[in-house]
Formats: sequence, structure tokens, C-alpha cells
Amino acid sequence: MENPEIPAEVRDELGRLRNLVEEVKSRGDHALEVAQDMSLPTKMLAFMSWLELIPPHDGPLISVVLATHDRPRMLARAIQSVVAQRYTRWQLVVVDDGTNPGTREAIEAADDERVALARGPQRGVAAARNTGLERIEGEIVCYLDDDNVMHPAWLQAVAHAFAERADITVAYGISIAEHRIPGDLGEHGWWPSFWQLPWSRETLLEENVTDISSLAHRRGLDAARFDETLESAEDWDLLLRLTADREALAVPALSHAYSMNAADRMSADPGHEAILETIRRRYREA
Repeated sequence: MENPEIPAEVRDELGRLRNLVEEVKSRGDHALEVAQDMSLPTKMLAFMSWLELIPPHDGPLISVVLATHDRPRMLARAIQSVVAQRYTRWQLVVVDDGTNPGTREAIEAADDERVALARGPQRGVAAARNTGLERIEGEIVCYLDDDNVMHPAWLQAVAHAFAERADITVAYGISIAEHRIPGDLGEHGWWPSFWQLPWSRETLLEENVTDISSLAHRRGLDAARFDETLESAEDWDLLLRLTADREALAVPALSHAYSMNAADRMSADPGHEAILETIRRRYREA
């Protein structure tokens, strides 16, 4: 029953406002439905655009471990991609596992006190990364290979993901890779592609779902150490152990540009496939 003490024009205005609220709520619910059904490329575009438009929040110190072996020119580019991060609370530990003096020069050229140098044991990349892990100070750990380039918003995305999901310990982003997809650039033209497999333990038992430069995890995990007996695929083995009893979060954010043309890539080694099969058997039998 209408209250006779309320003037008719006020009742009409209240009714109009109620209808407007219901309409806005309906539109909001529809927007959420659309957002939840977004494809990965659309989610990635939305998240990366949002990161560009907001100032980076204060958050945890993030340590980046970068193992390098006599590739100072590539190393300099990789270091600069970390220096250029929009999120500024980071520490970069460069582990020099080679003998080229250009490595130290690349670090000095960065002229940033957040970049530290560690001497590698020269027993392979797994041992070099373990050396870096012994030097880190951050709450979150990320990685970067010397032939890759970190996206400027990656550490900001990592800080956001771990802040929003206190329950997660492992996350991974999206790589831009030189998969050389044919396009409309002429006979020899090609386009890069982005790569991120959805989280699935079953898939992970057969193949890696990400690259080491897309991986992030909390510091201090018991499994957070590389198997130094592996000559390659040590990052896949690490992720298998880090997620033995927990899921990883697939973050819709660009982490890095993945080079497939650098010299001395371990995945090109003739024994690489045999190592992959060794890892598969190890976890099938676990």
C-alpha cells in the first residue's frame, strides 16, 4: 500500500530510481557474465591494459634469478628488461656461470644497486640457478634466461596475483614466442604467438605447461631447488615438484619474449628428448 503522506511526485521519483538501480545491477551482472566467459587473449588484453593504467602498488620484494653463460650481449638486454619494470621492489641476482668478462661489464652498465652478481659453480644451469636461490632476499621468486626479455608489467602482475591469492604458492604467465606462424607478410614473413597451457596436473605429467621465465613461486618452499643431475628440462622437473600437492595459478599476463633462435639452446641438444622421457618415468612411478 502506498504511503499517502508521501507526495505522488516523490513516489514517482523513488520508483524511477528503483528501476534505474535494477537496470544498472542487471547490466553489471551481464558484464560479469561476459567477463567470466572471456577467452584467454581477451583476459590477457584486459589485465595488461589495467596494469598499464594503474600505479603499481607497494608489495613484496620480488627476487629474479638469472643464470648466464658467456652471452654478455644478450645478458645486457635481459638485465635492462628487469631494470625497466614498472614494479620497483625487485632484486636481480645474475649468476655468472662462464668466463667472459663482458658479463660483469653488462652488470656494471646497468648501474643499479638492485642488480647483484654471484659466481656460478660451472656445473650447468641447474646448479647456477641454485646458487642464485641461495642469494635471494625476496618473498617471491621469478626467473629469467639470458636470451629472453621480461615484459615491463610482469613483476607488477606477479605482485598482484600473489596478493590477491594468499592460498597460492606457484603461478605462471604467458610467453610471447617465435613460433613463426605464417601470416600476410610475404613468402618468408611470420608472426609470433603467445603460449600458456591451462593448469592441469595431468598435462604437466606429460609436458611442461610453461617456460622458466614465466614461473613465479613463494620463497622457502621445500621443493624449490633444481635437480643438478639434469642437463635440460630442469624447469619442468622443478614445476612438477612444486605442484606435487598443490595447483599452480595461470596468470593472464605477458611474462617475457621467448627466443627460439639463440645459439646453444639446451632444448636443441640431441639428448634432450631422452631427458624428457626420464622425467616422465620419474613422476609416473612416483
